Amino acid sequence: MNKQENATVSIVVKLRGLDTDERTTFRHDVAPPRDPAEERVRLAEAVAEHKPSAEIRSFSDHTASFVDSEHLVVAYYENPEEIRRALKLLASEDGQGELFAAPREAA
Repeated sequence: MNKQENATVSIVVKLRGLDTDERTTFRHDVAPPRDPAEERVRLAEAVAEHKPSAEIRSFSDHTASFVDSEHLVVAYYENPEEIRRALKLLASEDGQGELFAAPREAA
């Protein structure tokens, strides 16, 4: 298993029919967001794959709600605590982890 596979986080998208109460769930693995603005964008992108006309209504605590004429949609990060871990993993792949490495001891 390579590191890139572990450097993702999961977004869950749940649709509920306004008239029928029918429910559907989708899961998306995405790159970890670096800040709340990027979190919101990633959630909106995941929802747009299923309901492009859905408009965002609220966003808080790694969760966003959307609505269109047929569905209420909720999208959220399945394990928000994994975002930090995935970002650290990506930084180490890019060599960024070495920027703050402890100084080498003099020989």
